[in-house]
Amino acid sequence: MKNAFEEEFLYSLKVLDFCHYYKVPSPPPRSRLTRFYTPRPYDFILVKDGVFCALELKYTNKEAAYPLSKFPPYQIEGLRGAKRNGGLAIVVINIRKRNPRVIKAFAFDFAEIEALLQNGKASIPKDMLLSGYQVPREKTEKGRYIWRVDLLFQHFKEKCLAQIAIGK
Repeated sequence: MKNAFEEEFLYSLKVLDFCHYYKVPSPPPRSRLTRFYTPRPYDFILVKDGVFCALELKYTNKEAAYPLSKFPPYQIEGLRGAKRNGGLAIVVINIRKRNPRVIKAFAFDFAEIEALLQNGKASIPKDMLLSGYQVPREKTEKGRYIWRVDLLFQHFKEKCLAQIAIGK
């Protein structure tokens, strides 16, 4: 299912065409050459108006606490590096339940997740997960759904600029 979310996200970026983007490739599965590949630190790179954004997509089928153990150390370091170098680091958690059918996505600034890690938390609490920025999902004229990545980017760009303005 996670690959389905990545495909939807990639399709949304193509349709919206609001920025330059790059899908970070995955190493080939179970190849003898896999050991020569470095793990990907995040799933997508977006650049718009000189603002760099690292996007990590996660998936769950429950509206429950999300375990922080699903963030490998190389992803944490990659997102930290993006943030440290003045970019945006955003984690999007997709919730897909079958019965009743629910498809939602909630986004967080990596700083919020880092704060949980530093406080020794084991998961993102359910109330925090469901109070993140809900990424809008719309149906296009062609009948396919797209995630409004442009609104997601704008929200976190404004949030970041506001934090810089008040000196956080």
